[in-house]
Amino acid sequence: MRKEIKLDHYINSQSAYSRRKTLELLNEGKVKVNGKVVFQMTLMVRPDVDTIHVNGEVIAFTTAKLYYKYNKPNNLITSITDPKGRPCIGDIIKDINKTLVPVGRLDRATTGLLLLSNDGAFTNTVCHPSFKLAKVYRVTIDKAITKGDCTKLLAGFFLEDGPVQFSKITFPSPRAVDVSITEGRNRIVRRAFEHLGHTVKKLKRLSIGPVELGSLKEGGWIGLTPNEVRALLA
Repeated sequence: MRKEIKLDHYINSQSAYSRRKTLELLNEGKVKVNGKVVFQMTLMVRPDVDTIHVNGEVIAFTTAKLYYKYNKPNNLITSITDPKGRPCIGDIIKDINKTLVPVGRLDRATTGLLLLSNDGAFTNTVCHPSFKLAKVYRVTIDKAITKGDCTKLLAGFFLEDGPVQFSKITFPSPRAVDVSITEGRNRIVRRAFEHLGHTVKKLKRLSIGPVELGSLKEGGWIGLTPNEVRALLA
């Protein structure tokens, strides 16, 4: 017999529902254990015995650790649900595996590589600032970047919420710049280029550590290889 676990922890670990959404559904009477409506987040359940329904769906127990990469399109919000009903990553996850959550975030207008997993330890490690995982972005700007801009990007400068510094810069075209950064603060790449007087026309993430977007089509997903997972955690 499996160990008992709190109801909210079980739902969070086995589905895409956040703790806040779980509480909301509990309060609305949309959570059942063995056919009975329950309201207590701290109710203890047994995954191998009890049947849990949320919003009319069975939340099945799985121990499988899943890891995917996804090519996020423009205008997709990196959250499981959106109160305004806009397209969000939760709409995608339900077609892959409902236990997945995004590993980190990309803002609505940024495209490219996004990792998805149901492994909490993996997510925490990859996202933790101390891990300093390099991420490469392609920045398409309104005008050609200057040598002075490059010097500042590599030397570092201060934004309103602290310092920013890029470790590498390459130039695929006159108005496109590939930059590498380990920071993950909100809109950090956009704000850095805006600070230098540029308008960011497009922003696309090309890689996270050793994992590259490659030829994955926009809106497509594929499982990470065991070597990619190990390399991310190395």
